[in-house]
Order: sequence, then C-alpha cells, then structure tokens
Amino acid sequence: MNKKAHFGGMEVVFLGTSATRPSAFRNCTAIGVKLETESYLFDCGEGAQLQAMKSERFSLSSVSTIFITHMHGDHVFGLLGVLCEVQMIAVDLAKKIGQHPRNIRPIRVFGPPGIADFLKVLMTTATDGRGPSVDICELVQTSPKAPYSQGNMNVRQLQCDQKGVWHIIQDKGECPKTVKAVLIPHKPEMSTLAYAVEEERSLGTLDVDKLNKLGVPPGPIYKEIKKGKTVTLPNGQKIDGKDFLGPSSAGRKLAIVLDTYDSSPALELAQDADLVIHDSTFHSEMAKEAYDKGHSTSAQAGVFARKAGAQNLALTHFSNRYGYETNHLTNMIGVDVHVEEAVEAFGSESVVAAEDFMSIPIIRESGKRLLAEAREAQKRAEAMIEEEKRIAALEDQSAGGKRADAGDDERGNNKKKSKKGSKGVGKRIDLKQRIESL
Repeated sequence: MNKKAHFGGMEVVFLGTSATRPSAFRNCTAIGVKLETESYLFDCGEGAQLQAMKSERFSLSSVSTIFITHMHGDHVFGLLGVLCEVQMIAVDLAKKIGQHPRNIRPIRVFGPPGIADFLKVLMTTATDGRGPSVDICELVQTSPKAPYSQGNMNVRQLQCDQKGVWHIIQDKGECPKTVKAVLIPHKPEMSTLAYAVEEERSLGTLDVDKLNKLGVPPGPIYKEIKKGKTVTLPNGQKIDGKDFLGPSSAGRKLAIVLDTYDSSPALELAQDADLVIHDSTFHSEMAKEAYDKGHSTSAQAGVFARKAGAQNLALTHFSNRYGYETNHLTNMIGVDVHVEEAVEAFGSESVVAAEDFMSIPIIRESGKRLLAEAREAQKRAEAMIEEEKRIAALEDQSAGGKRADAGDDERGNNKKKSKKGSKGVGKRIDLKQRIESL
C-alpha cells in the first residue's frame, strides 16, 4: 500500500506472516496496529525490527506497548531488538527537544508468565544490564506475586477475572479503548493468549444548527460540548452536551487469535469484530497434523469468524510448505486454497491471506455506509449507462431507416443527434469512474 495513503485511525500492518521459521518471502510473526495516538505490536518474531524499518506503513517510533501471545521462539526472538530500537528512537528524540533520557516513558510489555525471566536474561547478558526501560506485566491465572524492579525493568503480574478474561488496558483518554485477553489451547505445555482491541462507542455528530438557535457561537466551547460534557454558557445557562449530539456509533474492534488448535474459548472476546486475524498454518487436508502441532486450518479460521459474527477475516501464520499461489507444474499448493476454504466456512468473501507488509485499514461504521452507498450509486450509474446505450441503439436504428428514405440532408441531421446521444453516455461513464474512485 502507498505510504501516502490516508490513515483512518486504526490500521493493521503485517510485519511477519510465517509459521515456525522465516522464509525468503515471509518473516516470523509480528503484527503492528496503528491507532490515533500510539501504536501496538503483537508478537516480535525474529527480524521484526528490520521488518518495521522496511515497512512504509508502520514505524517503531510510535510503539508504546507490545503484546506477546506465547513464549515460542518464532513469536519472541525479535523482542529485545525491537525494545532497544524503540528506546534509541526515544533517546534521540529526547535529545532533540532538550529532554533528559531518564524522563522517557518505559515501553510496556504484556505477555504470559516467563516473559520477565526471558527479558531479564537477555538484558543482563546482552546489554550489560543497561537495557531499555521496560514495564513488564505477566498475565497470570493465580494470585499475582509482589511487583519488583531490576535494573531498567519493572515487573508486575495481573490476574484474570472469574471468567478468565484479562482487562489489560482501559484507556479513558483522548481516544478511549480497551485491550482484553483470554487463554486458548496450543500445546500440552503451553497456551496462547488471544487479544482484542476495541474502541469505545464514539459520540455522535455535533448539531451546530441547534446550538446556533440557542445563541451559542462557534468557539472552544464547541469542543467541550462535542465531548458530551455539561457546559456553562457565558449567560450562566448550563447545557448538557449530550443533548446536542447525534446518535453514537460503535467503536472499531480487532481480534488476534494465533497458534491454537481450538480457538472457541476466544469467541466471546472476538464477538462482532470488524477484523479477525486467525492462525491458518495448515489447509484442512492436513487437519490431523494441524491438531497434533497445536495449530488451526483455514476452515477452522472461517468457522470461527462466522460464529464470532466478524465482518472480515485475515489468515496468517502459514506453513512454509505453502506458496503465494498454487502451481500445478511444480505441485506447489498456495495460500489461495486457504482463502477458498475459509470463504466457504465463513460464508463471506471478506477473507484475505496476509502477506508481509500488507496493511488493512479498519473503517468506522460510517465509512462502511459510505462504501455501501458508493457501490449502490455505482450500480445506479451502470444501469443508467445501459439504458442510455439501449435508447441510443434504438435511435440509431430509427435514424438508419430515415436516412435510407430521406437522403443526404436527413442523414446529416441524424449524425448530429447521434453525437448528442453519445455525449450523454460519455457523461454517465465519467460519473461511474468518479464513483469507482471512492
């Protein structure tokens, strides 16, 4: 995707889509999520730091938080490199603006038990104990241990609720959102964390006409009213901002479900997601091997998306045995068969096989309506074009008969009419092209 493309407030950028080990075309798992005021990174497979540098749509400079699904190497071997790079970017920026590096906000890392010991060893041995500043939170099912600090690491634990859900982030700031997680099975000795990022419902559009009628002039006060706050006007009158807002709309939701042979425990977490990113290591022809290795097939991913009521599905974490496209000459099966299988199981065409550096914008509900309206307008334009073509053809037939009877003068008049008719069709075609450009 073009790096100059519009950013709509939530976007997924795949930095790695391979399972187990990297290939010449796919790196190990790493998924960037761009938000309004910050970015998240889900998993840091080997080479994630370099992949981010190559990406035109994702930068480590805005990463505030890293989420780890489980402790297998293809999901964590790139973590220290990413942390060091984020820290160095922050230090360089601090120097430019005259801020002391000690005041840099630590990078947050959430993950399963063991993530703190993993980073402790790396930072002690590979950075002389002077590694990046990191706030680590281990997601545990039992009573959390006491928090502690070591070097530049602050470590704490967070226990799940009675339903097995971790309420990781509950941001009530400028762009309110939550991040939750649940456990899903992977291997006998290890489970995986499935995550969901969800925006809170957005307030409706400000009714400016209603405010004007009340005598409230445009100005900074509009910003407070837009937030739904109770505001005191210059004349002392108090108004409730919610009375001047249109209907609210649902926030966007993203679910990330990786490395599992049974993703059903994450169904409630992913309910009504705009986009589900799901493990699709194998095609269903290898269902037994998928189960034995703790992974999903593309059919399982499709079933999950359908049951969750998701709008879109992105398949990822592909075995290296699959190419980009099926090639019968070399007997290579491609990920296109994964998409076909997932489409059938999902019951929707809204399925894509993720590729490294692919970006997927998650559009607000209003954006979806705009797209739907544009498609309807395109259909109407196409219908009008076909109707005008039909009328022009009938006119041409009629004009042809008259030309045969009326001679050269009549034929000249008919040519002028024909040009006028063609011009009208041309205008409709231009309209169609404009609508398609939306």
